[in-house]
Amino acid sequence: DKTKEYGEMAMQGLHGYVMQGPAGVSVLCFLGGLATAIIGAVETITGIFSPFSLVLNFYLFIFGVITVLLEADPAQLAKHGLGFVATRIEDYQFLVYDNAPFLTKMWGRGMFYIFVGTLSISQCLFCLYFVAGAWMLVMGAMVLAFHFGYKPKDFEQGGAYLRDQAQQARAGLVQP
Repeated sequence: DKTKEYGEMAMQGLHGYVMQGPAGVSVLCFLGGLATAIIGAVETITGIFSPFSLVLNFYLFIFGVITVLLEADPAQLAKHGLGFVATRIEDYQFLVYDNAPFLTKMWGRGMFYIFVGTLSISQCLFCLYFVAGAWMLVMGAMVLAFHFGYKPKDFEQGGAYLRDQAQQARAGLVQP
């Protein structure tokens, strides 16, 4: 069955990014931001006759763009001949560092992604916004987990490594 095969390939790819730690999850956050921005742009245009939808979709578009710009890697862009774009993104990132420093911290980004995710999934049940929102919720949870000391192997082992470390620390076998 091709669907199952492609699903397994996708899960292996996602697993590979998660196992890279924060750098790999950054790529996944970039993709989630890109999806949110695209869906937000389309829904902003189609929802022009409903003021509430227009504002909410525009916010989601902006939050998606912010995510893309935060997670973009200027060095990679420059390496691929997009030096002008890389410079502009780097300028934007410095602007964020100066004006919204909480987004430069893992906990701040995690909370921002959770906020964007909850805002997205509140739009509908099982639509594109729901999928993008669920994705951003998971990314936000992962970023928060990294902030609190989880390592990629902890995700793979279901947190067993941290439980073992905590038990050893309580027993005085290792320093917490």
